[in-house]
Amino acid sequence: MRRRGLFFLDRHSIDAAFTLLPLAGCRRSVTSALDCRNGSNIVIDHKRNADKSVPDDNRITACASRRWQFDAQRRVDPGGSCRVWAGTCSDGSAAFLKWHPQRRSWRQEEQALRQWLPQIAQELANRPELLDSSEQEGLLLISAVAGEPVESGTDSEQELHIIHRQTGVFLRELHRLEVVDEDPVALSKAMPERLQGWIDKADGVLKDDQIVQATKCIGDGSLFANDRRVACHNDYQPRNWLWDGHRLGIIDFEHAHLNHPGFDLVRLQVGTWQESPSLRESFLDGYGQYPDWLDDERMDAIITLFAIGCVVWGTQHHQEKLVELGRRCLA
Repeated sequence: MRRRGLFFLDRHSIDAAFTLLPLAGCRRSVTSALDCRNGSNIVIDHKRNADKSVPDDNRITACASRRWQFDAQRRVDPGGSCRVWAGTCSDGSAAFLKWHPQRRSWRQEEQALRQWLPQIAQELANRPELLDSSEQEGLLLISAVAGEPVESGTDSEQELHIIHRQTGVFLRELHRLEVVDEDPVALSKAMPERLQGWIDKADGVLKDDQIVQATKCIGDGSLFANDRRVACHNDYQPRNWLWDGHRLGIIDFEHAHLNHPGFDLVRLQVGTWQESPSLRESFLDGYGQYPDWLDDERMDAIITLFAIGCVVWGTQHHQEKLVELGRRCLA
């Protein structure tokens, strides 16, 4: 019989800019209600961040113990930007403590957990619940989610089709949430600006023909003139899905913000679905429609922007597999 577990792991994932059950023992009050806008509309105070010392692990866990009586038992993140501890609340119930070094990612995950997920029917997917938070400390106290990581490769072919259908159902509901796009920059203008941002950061890692190809593919952004931003996870892939044998679980919402819906499918389009096209059909069956942008120039542009980001970010952070993925997409 397969082992079942409780997971909420912060996976080291690329910047979303290029993709860009209640626990009674913990308090659930949120210390501050935020008006969190999407990623391109958030201004990060770099000077303030630079002046703020980075806390060590003991300081973070001591703060959580003092605030919420959370007992941090082990650190479970693989060494990415966020730090995550598994532990227990005062009544012994499992939970996770997550520390964000950047206010932007804290606000994005806090908003998704506090505002977006409660609007989606619980029976559609297991998902983390926000138990408490501190913006000042960059902390989120989050409920555990049942299941094993889908990326572990232990699920049967039949289970994978069920999983992909359920991921489609959940994403459909996420994309249909009523949200207000407060970004003054239209999506059609934002797309070429994102590309230029990566080109400016490239520091020689992009070839001239890759820049020309990407610029031509995205053009002036008018491809997206009739599209709108929706609530997006922005890192929607098997490493952020859990499976308990019956129901899907979705984790890691630190990149969640309003975006073109294609960015939630790009990882699948260039990865899992390339290897198993039938899984895409199961996903789309759950999603309930065949998006008109999925196989046209808009998806090509999204994949290109994703790939450019993979090459630049992956090179700068020594993520060779990410660089290889980006280059393969651009080939």
